[in-house]
Amino acid sequence: MRSLVDSRAITEAQVPAGDPGKASDVATAAIVTMHRAGLSARFMRELLNAVETLGAIAEVYGVGALAFLSTRRYRSSSWESVCAASAAVPAEFARHLRDNARPLQIAYQRLMALYDGQPVCIECRMEDRESWAFVLPDASGAKSWRIQQFDPDGFVGHLCFDSLDGAVEDMLQMGYRVIDPGALDRIGSTARWALGVRRAAIMQKHQQGLVTYRQMVEELSALTT
Repeated sequence: MRSLVDSRAITEAQVPAGDPGKASDVATAAIVTMHRAGLSARFMRELLNAVETLGAIAEVYGVGALAFLSTRRYRSSSWESVCAASAAVPAEFARHLRDNARPLQIAYQRLMALYDGQPVCIECRMEDRESWAFVLPDASGAKSWRIQQFDPDGFVGHLCFDSLDGAVEDMLQMGYRVIDPGALDRIGSTARWALGVRRAAIMQKHQQGLVTYRQMVEELSALTT
């Protein structure tokens, strides 16, 4: 508890005497508060200097402290912006901004933490329909990363980004928040997907000027008859 007091996360008056259970609750709550306030780095340095083992941390501060130490925190740019703006606006409006940004931040933290900040080629699905997306390196060379979208009928579009973090955040912002690894292999093995890919190839030929519109329509009709 001394490190928490020295870090000004709690006061001497908040330190419970003779009650280890309450002390653990106070310490855990203080750690969470410190993280939100951006003081966690200083505390962690003091904490690790004060004890030698994870067992000692758990004994002194409770198991909640171990969870905090073992889970890296990831903050989306949207959440960073909202937190920065909160100091310059009325408290009620700041709370409104945080409430609006919180679902995206939770989804961002969940996905990034699950894959150690590298959720590359991890499919995510929309909650309300069969639509998926994932982030991967951009092979076209336009930018470093892309969001690739697909549905049961094939690939439907992509967007390019300069950074992995930016691509992941934008994908989540679009509504792809249900983590569904392996979805592309699962969907791509269906007859519906195979038909969709063939249809897309025919339409691509028309876009490239290789066939007329009438030829395209005839070829598409032949697929379904």
